[in-house]
Amino acid sequence: MNERYSFRGKYSGKIRDFVGKFVYGDLISIFGMSYIHPQNNATEVNDYDLTKLLALHPIDAVTIGQCTGLRDKRGRLIFEGDIVITSKGGNRVLVAWNAEKLCFEGTRDSVLYYVKPGCEVIGNIHDNPELLEQ
Repeated sequence: MNERYSFRGKYSGKIRDFVGKFVYGDLISIFGMSYIHPQNNATEVNDYDLTKLLALHPIDAVTIGQCTGLRDKRGRLIFEGDIVITSKGGNRVLVAWNAEKLCFEGTRDSVLYYVKPGCEVIGNIHDNPELLEQ
């Protein structure tokens, strides 16, 4: 699995135990709906490897975030929408994609911070927006 190209989003289907929880995998958009297809969801039948079985989890499009490919100081993957504490200065910033610079950055009060592996994920904007107010 290439983590850099992984996505996450909050499940919005009808299985009560999963509602509001993040699911991880490949992002698929069909007819205006967004789904996550879990990675490594393959099987073999009679020595033939079937490409990934079609298992799509409906997600809330507002919660979609792409993996940055970086890990924080505890080894956790960092995604768009995560709130991290920077390694220098201890600033709390929101991780977002900068299309002009083609990189992930942290922003707070219009100040940009580069997201680096030494930072620490402390939450995300969907579950813990109050972390940015502190």
